[in-house]
Amino acid sequence: MLNTLQEVSSDALAYFLSRIIALCLLTSQIKNNILLLYPSDYNPYNTPPILPKETKAFFGRACKMKEEDVEACWDVVKDVVWQGNEVIDQVTTDDALNKTFQQYGGIGERELIQGLYIGN
Repeated sequence: MLNTLQEVSSDALAYFLSRIIALCLLTSQIKNNILLLYPSDYNPYNTPPILPKETKAFFGRACKMKEEDVEACWDVVKDVVWQGNEVIDQVTTDDALNKTFQQYGGIGERELIQGLYIGN
C-alpha cells in the first residue's frame, strides 16, 4: 500500500497512518452521501472510481490532506473500504466494535474500560 501511495504521490506517503485510517472510516460512514453525487443509475455495489469534488473537499478538510493526496489515498483504499473488509467492518460502528471485543476478547468494551479503572 505504501509503495502504491509513493508511486501516485510522494506527499501522500508523508501523511500519518491515522489520516488514511480516518479517510477509510469516514468513507464507510458516508457511502450514501457519496452515491447521491453520482447518477441515479449508478450501481451502489460498484466502487466509485473517483470521488466527487465535494467529497474530496470534505475529506481534505477532515483528514488534513491536500485534494490530490485524497485522490491518491482513494485509489489505494477504495475497494477495501467500499466493498467491505473483515477487519475494517469490525470497527466502523460502536455496535461492530463491541461485537469485536466480545468475540475476540471474551468481554465487552464497557467491561474492558471498567476493568482499567478498577485496576483489574
